[in-house]
Amino acid sequence: MSVKNSLAGTAAFTLIELIVVISLIGIMLFFAVPRLDRSFLTDDSRRFSGWLLANVRALKNSSFEKHATFALYLDLDGDRAWNGPAGMGEDGSPDNDGSKGISLPGNSRLTDVMFSEQVKVTSGIVRICFYPGGYSDRAIIHVRKNDGSRVSYRIEPFLPDVSVMEGYAEF
Repeated sequence: MSVKNSLAGTAAFTLIELIVVISLIGIMLFFAVPRLDRSFLTDDSRRFSGWLLANVRALKNSSFEKHATFALYLDLDGDRAWNGPAGMGEDGSPDNDGSKGISLPGNSRLTDVMFSEQVKVTSGIVRICFYPGGYSDRAIIHVRKNDGSRVSYRIEPFLPDVSVMEGYAEF
């Protein structure tokens, strides 16, 4: 009489195969988790900062490459920002409506824009120009959050990056 093994002939995974699969899943999570942190868990104020930093650099590059003047528009009353050609309509408003721009989050407000000539604009639509020579207007954009904290974004004419400073900065 022979005893037949009940497990013989059944398909199963080996320990090596399980270790390989678990390792591959771990490697995929290692690269995916930081991306999730940047896209889903960031607050809106960081999103505005990232948009502003990327667009100032892009505007300086575009103006130099296309030999045209571009502008960053800031609607201080509507707390919106967008970019486009530097032309103005007959009524003094920008040529484009800013529908492709970005709105500040509800906990932040554009308070004013200061230019290097010590001119401070506190309402309306402000235009910061980027010229064909690769330089821009010198300006500081001030943002105030509901908790009372302030952030200043300093745009220098010949530097490609924007300086981000905590507090209310001046020239």
